[in-house]
Amino acid sequence: MDCATNTRTRTPALRTLGLSVFVAASMLLPAPQIEAARTCTITVFPLGFGNYPPATPTPVDSTALIQVSCNGNPDPGQPGFYTVRIDGGTSGDPANRYMPSGPNQLDYNLYQDAAYTTIWGDGTSGTSPVVQALPAGMGMGMGAPFNMDHTVYGRSFASQDPPPGAYADVPIVTIEF
Repeated sequence: MDCATNTRTRTPALRTLGLSVFVAASMLLPAPQIEAARTCTITVFPLGFGNYPPATPTPVDSTALIQVSCNGNPDPGQPGFYTVRIDGGTSGDPANRYMPSGPNQLDYNLYQDAAYTTIWGDGTSGTSPVVQALPAGMGMGMGAPFNMDHTVYGRSFASQDPPPGAYADVPIVTIEF
């Protein structure tokens, strides 16, 4: 997998619902504390397998990092967790990923654990997204910043014999909160 570092921010809609009610009510009540709505940013660092020795009897492993940063407080109805999903890339199937090079391909997959047992996907085809609880202060009126690193474990499978070439895939990483 070869991809550039990518940062995306998603802010749920309807952040100012009820703002005019607070302004009108502030004349009769003590000024309310207006809290910033929660936003989360995801930064994805590339994973590279390097050179793949043809017909290697052992898999080629590598790691990458996904960083999640959240600030603010949730809107009513926002969950106290976030979910990180990785799609299937070129294959469209997160359980059976591959890196193409012209008509050739090199099979690999992405995992949540160093034992390479839980495929990190989008919840389809037997894969699992990462679901991370937010700390107690997040969404309790405190709006404490929250940062979390998630390691992605990549494995290019053993005993493949692809011709020389530049093999790459760019699966899409999304965060839901």
